[in-house]
Parts: sequence; C-alpha cells; structure tokens
Amino acid sequence: METLNGKFALEPSSPADFHQSVPDGLALRDVFCMEQTRVISNDWVIRYKNRFLQIVPQSNLPPARNKVTVAEYLDGSIHVMYREREVIFTEINERPAPLQDPTPEATTPQPRKAYVPSEDHPWRRFNPMYLGKKNPALV
Repeated sequence: METLNGKFALEPSSPADFHQSVPDGLALRDVFCMEQTRVISNDWVIRYKNRFLQIVPQSNLPPARNKVTVAEYLDGSIHVMYREREVIFTEINERPAPLQDPTPEATTPQPRKAYVPSEDHPWRRFNPMYLGKKNPALV
C-alpha cells in the first residue's frame, strides 16, 4: 500500500477543506439505499429478490397493478414506499395459490374436415391439374 501511495499520491493544490456539511432535512440513510420499482399483483404480493412481500391491509393501501418502490438500506432492512409513504408488509414463504374457479369439463373439439371446392368453383377454372391433365403444357 505504501508503494502505491508513494507512486500515485499528490499534494493538494490548496490546503483549504472544500467538503460541505450535510444539508438540514437530508437523511443520508435515504440517500445511500438501493431502490427498485415493483408492480403489485392482484393479491397485493410484491416479489423482490426471490422473496414474497405481502402488503397488509391498511388505510393507504395501494391498488393492485400499481407501482411501488422497494428500498433496501445498508443495514439490510427493506421498506416499501407508495407515493412517498411507507406501506406495512409481511414476508411470506411462498406465494398464495390462486383460487381455482370450478370449470366445466372440457369437451374435445371435433376434427375439421378438409375443404374441397366444388367442381364448378372458380379456383378450378384456371388450374389444368383439376381439369384432368397430369402434365400441363405451357401456352
């Protein structure tokens, strides 16, 4: 490390300290966090880093299919924000299974018959293969 410092270190051009203090009202915790936008599913579940976050019903509940911001702080805590307000959530192990609607038994479709045009169909008028000639002659 000392050899690198000796090779690349430079003396400052001015001895004054140009660092600024943190402005009032700015929380460095909110600045130094990872934020990602996620879409809320119909059952109010958000998927974040292979984890399922279930939003708890509350007064400021975001509607389904809307976007929320998931913020992960340096200490590892996760916070879900909707319109600059924090949303309460719980982590669940697996996504809840969707409700199964009782569906009637599926009927097997009948195979379609191939369409064969009639003998006097206009498609057959100009095609010598349909007129009974095996080798059509060029005119």
